[in-house]
Amino acid sequence: EPTAWAIGPEGTWCAGLRDGRLACGNPRLVPADQIAGAPVRALTVTKSEGGTLVVSAGEDGAVRVAGAPMPQLSRPGRRPLALAIATNGQRLALSWDDGQRVLFSFEYRKEIDSLKEAAALALAFSSSGETLAVARADKQVVLVEALTGKTVRQLEGADSELHAVAFDGADARLAAGGTDGKVLVWNVADGRLLGTFMGPRGRVGALAFSNDGARLAAASDDGTVRV
Repeated sequence: EPTAWAIGPEGTWCAGLRDGRLACGNPRLVPADQIAGAPVRALTVTKSEGGTLVVSAGEDGAVRVAGAPMPQLSRPGRRPLALAIATNGQRLALSWDDGQRVLFSFEYRKEIDSLKEAAALALAFSSSGETLAVARADKQVVLVEALTGKTVRQLEGADSELHAVAFDGADARLAAGGTDGKVLVWNVADGRLLGTFMGPRGRVGALAFSNDGARLAAASDDGTVRV
């Protein structure tokens, strides 16, 4: 039974299963002899120099790359909340239930930054991979420099927890969706709130801009999508 889904570039898809294993449209993305574990709670797929990169985080705190354990990122006993990878596959962001947020470089195989703050409920990299958007449990959205972990801007205006964030393709706007069904859109350059819109009924769990940036889709827990 799937507990997490992710779709990467060119429609590559993977599902995280309740037994901790991964199932992908391309079976070669994960080893056939995967070790079973706790349910997958966060999953992401992207391209990298070596091919397609699949990273998952389980309910037991185990982080895996293509199904293989990654001890330097795993936190046994902690529950992952959100996971994101830059589109170039070089950087990863991961948040935990105790407020820990980690930026990791696959290029240098080491942490860029690690800090504790209000728990990050949603994460998204800009298309350039230079900026990370963090939606926190304190109803704030912060923009973080992905190369250093430094906070460069704080976005305000939300009335509820935000559980989804997405940049448009030009990295000019950022959208965030909350538990109250509202979708907020900011100007990335100056942090100005451009508008607040009613999305689907219930918590907004996923957001995506169209390729031309003209449309924004919001998906809710009740199974509805509003564009």
